[in-house]
Amino acid sequence: MAPKRIQICFLEIACIGGYTASGQWKRPEDTSTTKDKLKYYTDLAKLADRGKVSAIFFADWFVGFDVYGGGLDTMLKAGHQVAHLDPYAIVSAMAAVTENVSFAVTQSTTYSTPYVLARQFSALDHLTGGRSLGRESFMEHDERYSLADEFMDVVYKQDQEIEHKGNYFNMSGRSQVHPSPQRTPALFQAGKFKFGTAFATKHAATIFLNCVNAAQAKKTISDMRAAAAANGPLANADPVAGFAQFSGYTGIDLAQFLLDEPMDLSGMSQAMAIQAVFRAFEASEGEEKQLWTPRRLGMCMALGGLHPCPVGTAAEVADVIQDWIDEADIDGCNIGNVTNPGSWEDMVDLLVPELQRRGLMWEDYAKLGGTFRENLLGSKQLRDDPYGSSFSWKEAGASDCVAKVNSVKKSKGE
Repeated sequence: MAPKRIQICFLEIACIGGYTASGQWKRPEDTSTTKDKLKYYTDLAKLADRGKVSAIFFADWFVGFDVYGGGLDTMLKAGHQVAHLDPYAIVSAMAAVTENVSFAVTQSTTYSTPYVLARQFSALDHLTGGRSLGRESFMEHDERYSLADEFMDVVYKQDQEIEHKGNYFNMSGRSQVHPSPQRTPALFQAGKFKFGTAFATKHAATIFLNCVNAAQAKKTISDMRAAAAANGPLANADPVAGFAQFSGYTGIDLAQFLLDEPMDLSGMSQAMAIQAVFRAFEASEGEEKQLWTPRRLGMCMALGGLHPCPVGTAAEVADVIQDWIDEADIDGCNIGNVTNPGSWEDMVDLLVPELQRRGLMWEDYAKLGGTFRENLLGSKQLRDDPYGSSFSWKEAGASDCVAKVNSVKKSKGE
């Protein structure tokens, strides 16, 4: 049996440093401090194309992590995950230097509006030739998922005249952007918890997981698919920034603890949640149980966080990826960096050839110059079975109108 092929993505962030590598931007060879210049991003797009990388995914959010110590001071002093540029302003330029790499931009269904978001992604889908995709982000509360579900209904309706009156949104009108190559850009979503899983399996083409080992991922992936069917750098690591990042993720201010003293969680209402994270880290490390201090937790967060962090030769890292494929049946990896551009170059020049040699990754894009959905799923637009396809314009004459528009474009040499 031929080995299963996976897709590889770059996990990027439009600010100094890496997504889960606090402090590494201080290394002399790191280029993170040039992330406010367009050349950084166009060079990254060219590198991704050379490595046959499927997509560059931009993690993004509107506010900083201000839980730790009651403010942003720690994150600002560390220069970690602060001062984000807007990825929307970057992606079109990146797409201009590659015909194959796709681009994912995070957007919030909580703080955006359906019409504006649909217009943004439709425009981006046109300008990138169908290589845009979106990642939905919102607060982890049941009410937010209900709002996000209705939000998506309004977005799906954008290629027709809209008369929508719901619990959260009222809209009358239609989109002013003509249908883009993918019509509905492929959607990414980080699905977790009961409502997050339901939302992700209903709307997303790809679901991101935060699992520390393959055994944990195996159950999560199995549950997700069942739901879908039904519906070296220690010297620069910044442990305090990692600890503050953890506080931001959990909403728990842990500034009260001394950096090198064991954490006494007795009396804390969130103790069980924090201890569950400790157990997950311990399972991934395979080490004997040790006392948890803020420094130890911060170092874990600063060097990969709640993600697997294999270290070794290209063959050894490929072994870990192959284990995840064999045991958890993953479909791809979103790989973050430690240094810029060193981590990306190592991936393209060392890891990708090893994965290709094993038959775990394509030798070239499935469709050169194709849309992201074509390279991901084999079809240019939504198939008939996903939920979103029920909103597609299927009225008589629709295909004739599209054909006429395409004919006019050809006559003009477009």
